[in-house]
Amino acid sequence: MITINHLKDTSTLSCFLGQEYIKHYTGNKKFYIQLLDNKLIGFFSTVVRDRTELWIEDINIISREHNELAIDSIYKYAVNNSSDFSAIYLLSVENVELLKKYKKIKYFYNSFYLCKALNYKKIRKSEEFLKLNNSLKEKLSILMKDSYDLEKNKSFDMEKVTKQIDSIFSNEQGHLLQDSSFVILDQKKDKIIAASIITLRDGRPFLLHLMVHPEYQRIGLGRKVLEHSSNSLHENRYKTLELYVYEKNTKALDLYYKNEFKNYIGGSIGTFRLTN
Repeated sequence: MITINHLKDTSTLSCFLGQEYIKHYTGNKKFYIQLLDNKLIGFFSTVVRDRTELWIEDINIISREHNELAIDSIYKYAVNNSSDFSAIYLLSVENVELLKKYKKIKYFYNSFYLCKALNYKKIRKSEEFLKLNNSLKEKLSILMKDSYDLEKNKSFDMEKVTKQIDSIFSNEQGHLLQDSSFVILDQKKDKIIAASIITLRDGRPFLLHLMVHPEYQRIGLGRKVLEHSSNSLHENRYKTLELYVYEKNTKALDLYYKNEFKNYIGGSIGTFRLTN
């Protein structure tokens, strides 16, 4: 019989992941473990985004002979928690085909998991970079809405965008590294025109958002603010920076590849949504 339990002591996973990695395997995520006769067969983590969405991530099956049973238990976990959230998403690298078999799970899209090794780069500071802080939340919300409106080709609810920004500052999407998250401000118009938002996921820096205002794109601001964050992370002795990017977002992929990002952990990640 397979059971899912809250993982309170991460040392349980040290034999599989290694002690050096495990000591950073903490944060805002809630960890769960799957047991079969007290034998570890797999694990996954969850994170709540926008305070209404449950994301099931980092699905790792250790015992391949129990692969289907483990995925089935994760699926049942999602169904059992569906009444508490407006949406439930599942991200998987190696179990995409298994998840596609469930009628209640809708395949959304593939994204790429990219990673770069950090090194210091000299930047000509023709713009003023500001560290992210609470006083910039309103301006950051406006930038996110304008960026989303263009990207999705529709108008986004400002209230929803504000909630997402609030969830970032309250560390609900990973511990926010404000010292390495920067914005570029157009002082004449008093608005943010570019931003990079860095969080910690499992102890490793993660690029949660890279945004450039639609009126200021194609002049290198995305690259500059990204390089500024990378330099800050390098100065703070972090070794890598990771991110997710939608596979059809060719503009973003081109930017990241030009800035030394490479495909990581198999590259492609399947994203699914649980439907009613």
